[in-house]
Amino acid sequence: MEENKCKHITPARYPVGDATFADIRRQGKVYVDKTEMIYSLVKSSKYVFLSRPRRFGKSLLLSTLKAYFEGRRELFTDLAIDRLESDWERYPVIHISLAVSANQNIEQLRAKLIEQVRDNAVSLGVQVYTSAEPYSQFYELIVLAANKYARNVVVLIDEYDKPLLDTMHSDRELYEAIRDELRPFYTCLKDRGEYIRFAMLTGISKFSQVNVFSGLNNLTDISLTPEYNTLCGISQQEMDKYFACDMEVFAHNNNMTVDVARQQFKELYDGYHFAKIGDWVYNPYSVLKAFWHSEFGLYWFESGLSLYMVKELAERNIDFEAFEGIKASTQQMMGSYVPGSDPLPLLYQSGYLTIKDYDSESWMYTLGYPNREVSSGVFDELLKVIVPREDATRFNATSVRAKAIEGNPDGLMELLNIGLQSYNYEQLDAPRTEKHMVIMLHALCMAMGLNVDGEVHTARGRIDMVIQTKRFIYLIEFKINSYPRRALLQIDKLGYAERFEGDSRRVFKIGANYSTTKRKLTGWLIE
Repeated sequence: MEENKCKHITPARYPVGDATFADIRRQGKVYVDKTEMIYSLVKSSKYVFLSRPRRFGKSLLLSTLKAYFEGRRELFTDLAIDRLESDWERYPVIHISLAVSANQNIEQLRAKLIEQVRDNAVSLGVQVYTSAEPYSQFYELIVLAANKYARNVVVLIDEYDKPLLDTMHSDRELYEAIRDELRPFYTCLKDRGEYIRFAMLTGISKFSQVNVFSGLNNLTDISLTPEYNTLCGISQQEMDKYFACDMEVFAHNNNMTVDVARQQFKELYDGYHFAKIGDWVYNPYSVLKAFWHSEFGLYWFESGLSLYMVKELAERNIDFEAFEGIKASTQQMMGSYVPGSDPLPLLYQSGYLTIKDYDSESWMYTLGYPNREVSSGVFDELLKVIVPREDATRFNATSVRAKAIEGNPDGLMELLNIGLQSYNYEQLDAPRTEKHMVIMLHALCMAMGLNVDGEVHTARGRIDMVIQTKRFIYLIEFKINSYPRRALLQIDKLGYAERFEGDSRRVFKIGANYSTTKRKLTGWLIE
């Protein structure tokens, strides 16, 4: 590392909190320039919706738009928009954020909406006089601001759907009350359209019942538009341009080469894709947190998948591995999720699945986990649901991986059996079929950080589970309420090991039996 070249790299460089665009620019923090795309967006659209996962830069995008429409050119020095824009007109901006709203009851939401409207009224120098209804105050604010400044207003709404997402799993009655409260509030955008210059909503999901999308016929949804694929997130080109020195410092602090550091960043945090074509992007939150801490981690899961959803999927015995390579249409990916229905829309919109490929003939997308941070994090969260906290010390990742790495199949099976016996059967059904058994064990192995595949296809059948390390391969076949010998005979009869004949690693063949009454493996044989 060239010390002089990269001496400016310190944790203060990274906007890892809730910094606005103005804060970042004034404090000299790193900013990945997205303003050329922003310029194109504001010149071509009036009503815009963007769906992106949590912690993916949506709030920063809206605060950048706020500064632009307020005509604060000094904040955009040396950015692309500074040379593109010549007018720099000033507009009254209404900026509403529900990202940190508390929604324990409908009164809290109403108070939050009124607070947001009143704060905007104060900053714009107008006074709202109407009733206590949030939508009435919002309605009046738009008109008053437009009349005072003799210009149409700009409305920016951040995380418009968070109150709905926070309650949809836990309290259906409250969810419906919140939906009914938000519907007239967002309808103001349509009813007062003649006073609006530009409006943008960001969130995760499209809740058609809220009336935003059915009411605004000219709403432009850019969530799957190739032109704006990298509007949020960091492309590889941007990583190389803005973070070259950061990568050198990170590699130096972690005693690794720059190439190794770059590859691990890519495996952990890259891999998101939000259009048919275009560049892959890194999760910006995880990248900045990794640089700030100078170590790798599953940072996105600090604000990750709701345990209500993990619990629901676990209770329905859904195989998380089955989502890797799943085919989906635009309607399936961008549809509304209702608890108990197909989880694919929310998994995609929340960032747990991403676009891997697109077939123009069938109009179908191929989806999968974007990177190792997400796949590991999903199964780690799943483990919290399926293994009670008091049993976690008996069944831990370090000991399980150690048995697999050292070539100890008997020890590995003993630990997996402890995991099965520790399963949270008070919340989840015990396995009654071979497929259910494989799903449960696969989830446990993934959460332990093992390289595991379930139901691996061969020329003559499917192996229930394959675990691989650098030196060993474990072929595992299960039977329910039977005998381990039958499972082992099936491995030989159908030639499951033939798939690995050219592999230099040692192959262990394991036949095991699970008892539904004892809720554990009652035996296994190893060859």
